[in-house]
Amino acid sequence: MKKIITPCFVIVCGFLLLTLTSCGKKKEEPKSAFDSLSKSAEKMTGDLQKKAEEGKAALENTIQEQGQKLLDQAKQLVNDKKYPEALAIIKQASELKLTPEQQKFLDDLKASIEKEMPK
Repeated sequence: MKKIITPCFVIVCGFLLLTLTSCGKKKEEPKSAFDSLSKSAEKMTGDLQKKAEEGKAALENTIQEQGQKLLDQAKQLVNDKKYPEALAIIKQASELKLTPEQQKFLDDLKASIEKEMPK
C-alpha cells in the first residue's frame, strides 16, 4: 500500500505546485487573429479614404486648371472677334466645375460677347 500512496502523493504535489505557480501574475493573452485583422482593416480603410480625398482634390484642381485654359482661349477668341468660336469654348467651360471667380469671368465674357456680337 505504501507503494501506491507515494506515486499518488507525488502526483498530487506536482498538481498543487503547477496550480500555485500558475495563479501568480497572469501574462497578457495574445490578441486574437480577428482583432489583428480588424485593426489592419481599419487602418487600410483610413488610408484608402485619405488617398481618395487626395485623388479627388487633385482631380478638382486639374478640372479647374482645364477650365482656366478654356477661359483663356475664349478670351483670346473674343479679342480676335471670333465670337461663335468663343461661345463654343464658353459652353465647354460651363460644363466644368469652376471656381466662383472663374464662373464670374465666364459670365462676364459671355455677356460681353452677346453685347458685341452682330445680330
